[in-house]
Amino acid sequence: MTGEAAGEGGAPQILDVVLFGAAGWRVGVEARHVAALDRAPADGSCRPVEALLGLPDAVSSAGERYRLTFAGTGTAVTVAGPVEFAGLPVRALRRLPPLVARSTRLHGLRALGVTGEAGQGRPLLLFDAAGLKSGGA
Repeated sequence: MTGEAAGEGGAPQILDVVLFGAAGWRVGVEARHVAALDRAPADGSCRPVEALLGLPDAVSSAGERYRLTFAGTGTAVTVAGPVEFAGLPVRALRRLPPLVARSTRLHGLRALGVTGEAGQGRPLLLFDAAGLKSGGA
């Protein structure tokens, strides 16, 4: 995930992701692992994604929450908006250093990145959907 990876014809490789909020962080998972996205049910039947990530509960219930359903298992969690589909250049992502990867308490954390334009970027935590579905469950 580091370096200037290029696809066919020298074009930068792009990773399609779904971005959302969790405990004040901008978080992403690969879009191919997301089966559905809709408004979160008011009955509280879905677990917040923070519990799966190993993050503290949402700082505030203000703002809209959405239900994100993972492909394959049908596991559904609530996430904070805004939720967006984005193509991230692979060169903008960095694998976790081995020491951090071994010691983090965040389930499924695989890479760090920055979203937005140069100079105005926001930090991004990229999670492995398989880790989200099993970690912290």
